[in-house]
Amino acid sequence: MGSNPTLSANGCAEKTREGRRMKVKDVIEKLKDDGWVQVRQESSHRTFKEDNSQLITISGSDRADVYPGQLSDIRRTSGLPLR
Repeated sequence: MGSNPTLSANGCAEKTREGRRMKVKDVIEKLKDDGWVQVRQESSHRTFKEDNSQLITISGSDRADVYPGQLSDIRRTSGLPLR
């Protein structure tokens, strides 16, 4: 059975429902493999676009964990099975 997400002292999610963490660089890699293109970046916020004009913004350094809410939004928008 998977564990529920727990929050660390700084409020970051320690685990996803499956018990694994997803890093920003892993999400970006999967988006690029699926045809998403980075169109701009401001500080640590990267914005990706697909042909159908949908935009996804991912915040955080490459080594940071993606917050569960942000991962859910990326999953919904991109249609990718990110886990």
